[in-house]
Amino acid sequence: MNTKINFNRIWAVLSLCCLSMATLTAQSLVTGTVTDALNNQPLLGASIIIKGTTIGTTADEDGSYTFAVPDDMVGTITIEASYLGYAPLNKTISSDGGTLDFAMREGVQLGSVVVTAQKRDQRLVEIPISAQAISGKTLDELGARDLTDVIAFIPGASEGVANNIGARQYQLRGIVQQNGDPSIGYYIDDAAFNFYRSSFAPVSRSFDINRVEVLRGPQSTLYGAGAMGGVIRYITNKPNLQKISGNFTGGLSSTNGGDGGNYYDAMLNVPLIKNKLGLRVSGSFESVGGYMETNDGTTENFNDANIQQLRAQLMYIPTNNLSFKL
Repeated sequence: MNTKINFNRIWAVLSLCCLSMATLTAQSLVTGTVTDALNNQPLLGASIIIKGTTIGTTADEDGSYTFAVPDDMVGTITIEASYLGYAPLNKTISSDGGTLDFAMREGVQLGSVVVTAQKRDQRLVEIPISAQAISGKTLDELGARDLTDVIAFIPGASEGVANNIGARQYQLRGIVQQNGDPSIGYYIDDAAFNFYRSSFAPVSRSFDINRVEVLRGPQSTLYGAGAMGGVIRYITNKPNLQKISGNFTGGLSSTNGGDGGNYYDAMLNVPLIKNKLGLRVSGSFESVGGYMETNDGTTENFNDANIQQLRAQLMYIPTNNLSFKL
């Protein structure tokens, strides 16, 4: 039996294998785990990316992750880990790769959250009532636009009646709204904005809001009648007295068998006198498409709605110890 050995082919295969191994060896990898800081449980689906880019991956069921660093990145890079309901974490590492483990904590540290639920600035952990605060940034990340979206994230709270977008009722700690005075007080900053003897919640939008404070349980001592079940406060963003700023968002929607909808939100902040006088104006305009029909079929999509919300604040600070807000 004659055996012929093709040394040229063997050399070509070996060269290709060596080239592939060299490529894998040269590739910079970042690996690690993402876990809950309190119970060390893996956070499945946590996002890990190179900050400022879309390069990254998500954690698997063990909380583990691995991704490659592009060759054109040289020096130190910042890796950000994020997960819904948890405070994001940033860590730096060399572009050559390595191991980074993230131990994340839920939300933000309560000791640093400042609320005005008791008519004065206090840390959330200091107030002796059951309260929860959701920041405007969190609302934006969750895509929340109205009170129904906010209520979904509050323990012991839920939507009751929802006849239409302008006739909704909510409950806190099981105290259901009945006819007559409201059982929940609704406020923008320190101004009540529920209708007199109305059993329905006012229509509100969370655009350009600093935070939403939800106070569960009777609050009549500070907020008077209509707060037996609790209080919901929208804390607005104050005018910035140092620089001009603006914001605009919009969206479109469609309903199968119904009308389409759209919304537009805009904000403009102008310092009229630097560090002394400023104006902030914001507005939300929304068209909600209807989809319901009358029983006799004569009217279609009759539950549509148009929502307009305008808000303006003028702030004047003559001295460091005195301020006026209109």
